[in-house]
Amino acid sequence: CIDLPVVQLTRTKCAATHHRATTAFTTEMPLVISVSMFVWLFASFFPTSMQAVDFPAPSLFDCLVRQGDQLMSRRTPDGCLAAADIFEMAVATMSTMSEADLMRLKAADALVTAMRIVGNGNIMLLDGTLDTPANKAYWGKHGPRALHLVRSVQPPLRSSAWAAATEMDAFMFSGAAKGLVRQALTGAGVEFRALAEGLIDKHEMQDSAASHCYLGGLFNVAPWPVGNKKRAEEEFAKALALAPNSRRNNYYMCVLRLQASEPAAAITYCEAALQASCVGKSEGDICEFLTKETKRILGLAYQATAKV
Repeated sequence: CIDLPVVQLTRTKCAATHHRATTAFTTEMPLVISVSMFVWLFASFFPTSMQAVDFPAPSLFDCLVRQGDQLMSRRTPDGCLAAADIFEMAVATMSTMSEADLMRLKAADALVTAMRIVGNGNIMLLDGTLDTPANKAYWGKHGPRALHLVRSVQPPLRSSAWAAATEMDAFMFSGAAKGLVRQALTGAGVEFRALAEGLIDKHEMQDSAASHCYLGGLFNVAPWPVGNKKRAEEEFAKALALAPNSRRNNYYMCVLRLQASEPAAAITYCEAALQASCVGKSEGDICEFLTKETKRILGLAYQATAKV
C-alpha cells in the first residue's frame, strides 16, 4: 500500500480507535512517502513508460490487512494491539461474511498474542503462578474482547484449529484475570476443561500438542477435587510424546519431576528442553522466559542432587 492518502485515512481511523495505531504507523510513514516520491519522479522522467504500466489501486481493506499483518510480524504487545484495532476496523469493509469472520479471528488472535507476550503465556511455574496483579489487569482488559471476537466467528472458520486454539487462549486469559486457582473450582474450570478436551479430540497436534498442556496444567495447579497430579503427568507426557522437539513440552516434564522431588529426572528433562526448539510462533513468543526458567530449574535440580 504505497498510496499516501490511504495510509493517512488509516491512521486517522486507527487513532480514533486507539492511540497505539497512530504511534505504530509513525515509523512507517517515511517509507510510504519515499516510495510515493519515487513513483512521482519516475513518472516525471519517463511519462511514456508509466502510461504503459497498469498499477491496480489497492483497496482500503487490502491496505488495512497488510498494515495489520506487518504490525503482527513484530511480535510486540503494542504492535499486536494496534493490529487488532486494524483487523476489527477492516470487518466493516468486508463484502462477505467469510471475509468478516477472517478479520474477527485475526483480531482475536492479535489480542491473544499480546496477552501471551505480556504474561509469558501464563505457563506453569515450579512455584507460584504468573497471575500477578499486573498480568491480571492486562488479561482482564483484553481477554473478554478477544473471547467475544472469536466466538462471533461463524462456520466453517469457527471449526478450524486456529479458531479453537484462539478461543482456548482467550478463555484462559479471561479466566486467569480473576485468579487461576480460584477459577479452577468454578464453572469456568469446567468450561476450561471442556475446551481443552475439545482441542484434544479435534485438533490434538495444534501448537505442538498444546491441548494436553492445557489439561495437564489444570490438573496440576487446581486444588482438590479437580486437582490430580497423576493425571497431570499423563497429559504432559502425552504432549511430549506427540511433540518431543518442543522446548515447552520438555520444560513441563522438568517442572513436574522437580515438584515430585525427583531432581535427577528433572535434570534429564531440563537438559532436553534446552536442546529442543521453541516450535512455532506461540512458543516463540515466550521462548526467552521459557529458557530462563528452564535454566533456573536445572540449577535447582543440580543443587538438590548434590544434597542427596
